[in-house]
This record gives sequence, structure tokens and C-alpha cells, in this order.
Amino acid sequence: MKNIIKYSLPLSFCGCLMAVILFFSIAAAADTKGTALELPEDLPAPENARLISAGEHGIFLIIPSEENTLLFLLDQEGNILQSLEPSLSANCTDAFGDGETLYLVCPTLTAGDQTRSFTKVIGCGIVDGVLKSTSVVQLKGVFCGSPGTLVKSENSTANFLALSQHKPSSLFLFNRQGVQILEVPTERGEFWGLLRCGNTVFASYSEEKSALGVWDAGGAVPEQDFPLHDSDVPAFPAHVIGDGRAADADGAVFSLDSEEESLRFLFSSGGDPSCAAALDNEIVIRTASSSAEKFTDEGDTVAQYSVPNGELLSVCAFEDGFFVLVKSGDTLFFGDLEDYRDDPPVPPDESQPDPPEESGSEEPDPEPPTNPEITSSLPIDRENGLLILPRPMNFSQLTAQLTIPEDCELSALRPDGGQFTSGNAATGGVLELLCGGETVDRLELVLLGDLDFTGSLTDADEELLYAMLNGEREPSGLLFFAADTDRNGILETADLLRLKKNRRYTQE
Repeated sequence: MKNIIKYSLPLSFCGCLMAVILFFSIAAAADTKGTALELPEDLPAPENARLISAGEHGIFLIIPSEENTLLFLLDQEGNILQSLEPSLSANCTDAFGDGETLYLVCPTLTAGDQTRSFTKVIGCGIVDGVLKSTSVVQLKGVFCGSPGTLVKSENSTANFLALSQHKPSSLFLFNRQGVQILEVPTERGEFWGLLRCGNTVFASYSEEKSALGVWDAGGAVPEQDFPLHDSDVPAFPAHVIGDGRAADADGAVFSLDSEEESLRFLFSSGGDPSCAAALDNEIVIRTASSSAEKFTDEGDTVAQYSVPNGELLSVCAFEDGFFVLVKSGDTLFFGDLEDYRDDPPVPPDESQPDPPEESGSEEPDPEPPTNPEITSSLPIDRENGLLILPRPMNFSQLTAQLTIPEDCELSALRPDGGQFTSGNAATGGVLELLCGGETVDRLELVLLGDLDFTGSLTDADEELLYAMLNGEREPSGLLFFAADTDRNGILETADLLRLKKNRRYTQE
């Protein structure tokens, strides 16, 4: 029988230890910029809280939890102007604004019979100066579990267009009261996602990778597949981020043109589309858990931002600037994005002559050189040392998207430690940058959906992810990052749906 040895610490030591931990937690929060939000004491700072513009009234703060959703209205200083009382009794998985109205998408999956699932859409806004719920519509028979599966239109008949996990080959149309008026089956494989720009609705199909279906919501209700238009096609789930811009699951940014009825690829940011915003042809997107970049439409970096002692949860465009939501410890902070701007390097002033050297003065110590590192058009999570592969790719496809500093070389390893020179890149593989015979940078590979470390997406991956969602398998380490296929930090049914779609994409 194995001996089990337990250790205990003196209470006085434990007390001192807790005091030290508390001190550093408070100190870290004190160093965080922005305004600390005064939220209910029993409310933990959630990972999926987000900001959405409320027009001239301010900024909505949405805080979903397992049982309900809390909604607050903030001003530009982070003061809570109003809150929705009581809280909304629904778990919100997506939210989007339509003018000054906020819509919360709250799906419910019925075990054993997916056709009995439903999605509740809760409209909220400012009425006579008061924040309140303005409408509640229940869309029966559809489960809209990820962004891009529900849009609202201004069509007088078809007010909601929805996709459902249990029947991905159909588009469901509902009126304002939530009554299904039509089911439109597609002959183009399956629906991958929906986007709306103005009065135009774009639909992506699995068998039409170079075109989008387009519907003018001001016209008649569609009774068949949308007419196809040549267009760049985003990877879903994709997010409309404002100012006629969208960001897709691979971090690519597109312009949405309702007049030309197409999407145009602008650049690849390598960032997270769930934390992005656009304003006046500038795009801000989170590039790591505590950093973001501001880009132009041409993909040029305008500025870089870092969150000290915290995580960047959400970014929102409001009036003439960007605002952010930051989590530090158990506290949420609200602030102006520019407060987190990294200082650019100061170029030397060549107009000023060098001061004369004093005799006998010592030369200043040279600044230490910056360590070379691997760069890539693919998303890099520096905090966790990961290179994210959105879809399966072989060795040559992978290395074509890497930039290696001069006088350095790349070493690639398989998950089992063998040299990787051919075949598919797999979760658990390693890239090492060697300079002067020393390893100066190291990244582990994560292929989204590759849970069995094979470099391909298979039935086994789906079974593993299903077991994780049911609590039968612990999603630890690289498994969690590979299972989180939409990279929102949460394992949910939408991750399984995206894995299934990615499998179909790679098999065609």
C-alpha cells in the first residue's frame, strides 16, 4: 500500500503568506490603468465580459454568467450610469448592436432532442432615459451557439435569420414575434455563417469558397439560396467590428461593401476577432491576452498597446476613440485605449551635434541587443509560447509563413521529438530558433481541433472534444488550446461545431 504523506503549515505562516499574496494582488491592481468598475461584491470578474456602443447614451457593459446576464450602461469615464434590474435570466453567448439597441443571443440546447432547442433574443435599450429590456423573442428549433449564426434584418417580414447546429443545411427565417415563417434549404452543402452590413445579408456556404450569397433585406423574402457574388470569403465564426469592417476566425480583416455586395480582404492581423473594433478606417484587434495593435486598412501598424498586470477582455469604438475593458485579479477596469499605448522608440536627433568627449571619460555600456525571435503571419501567443495553426498545413506551407532572422536557422520537431521536415504540422510540435548554436526562441504548435497530435482533423478529435465538453476528459495544457477552436478562452458547443466545419473544409 502506498504511503501518503501530508504536510501542514503553521497558522501564523499561512496568515503571513496570505497577507503577502493579498498585498501583491492589491499592488498589481493599483498599477492597472483605467477606472475600477464598482460592480456587485459577489460578482467575479468574468473572462467573457464585453463592451458595445450604446450610441449617444454611452457604452453597454455585458457580463454573462452561467445562470444570467448582467447589463450596465457606462459613460466615457467608466462611471456606471444605470444597470438592468433584475438581471436577465439567460446565459448570453453573443451580443450585437443595431443602432442604439443591444441584442443578446441566448441559446438553450435541449438534451436528447436538438429539435426542441431554442434561442432567446433579448433586445435592450434606453427608453425615456431608462435602461430596460425592450423585447424578448424566442426562436424555437434553432441553436445559435456562436457568432455569425444569427442576424437581424429590417425586412418587414423576415426580421431574424438564423442557422442551427442541428440542421446546418437550412436557413431559418422568423418574424418580429419569433414565429418561423420559412425554412430555406441550401443546395450548396451547408451554411457556414451569416454577416450583415447595412441592409445587406451575406451568407457563406461550405461548397462555395470563392463566392458569397447576397440578399438585400429590402427586397422579397428569400425562398431559395441567395444569388452568388464573387467575393473574398471569411473563415467563420466571423465578427462585424464596425465601420464596415469584419474580422474572421483566422484574424483576417475584411471590408464589407453593401453597394458592391461583396467582402474584400484587407490584411491578416493574426489577432482575435472577438476582441476587435473599427473606427474611421482604423482597426484595433487583440493580438495576445494582454496586448493589441492598431492597423490601417493597408495592414500597417499605427500603434501597439500593452495591459500591465492584467488581461484585455474587450475593445469598443465610441464617438471618436476606442475604449477597453481590462481584468486584473478580481477587478474589472475601464479605460481609454490610448492610456495603454506603448511608447515608441525615440529616434536620435541628428540635428544636434554630438557633445565633445571628456578626456578620460569612460565609454557608456552598449545596450544589450534585442533577442531575435520567430515572426509569422500566423497568430502567435507569446504569453503561452504558442504558434496557432487555424487549419492543417504541411511543412512547406508552415515554413512559408515564418520569418527567420538573418544568421539564424530553424529547427522543427514533431510531437514525439523527431525532426519535422515533411508531412503535416501537429499540435505538440516545436519550432526552435537557433542563433550562434544557441536556442533563442521556442514556440509550440497548436493546430486548432487536433487533439490527438496527428496533424489532421479526424473522428477521434471530435470524440475527444465531446468528452471534454461532457466533463469526461480534462482539457489541460495544449489540449485546451487545441480544443478552443474559436479562441475565446472557453470550451463550449460552438468549438465542436467549428471543428466539424473545419473537417469538411479540409476534406473537400
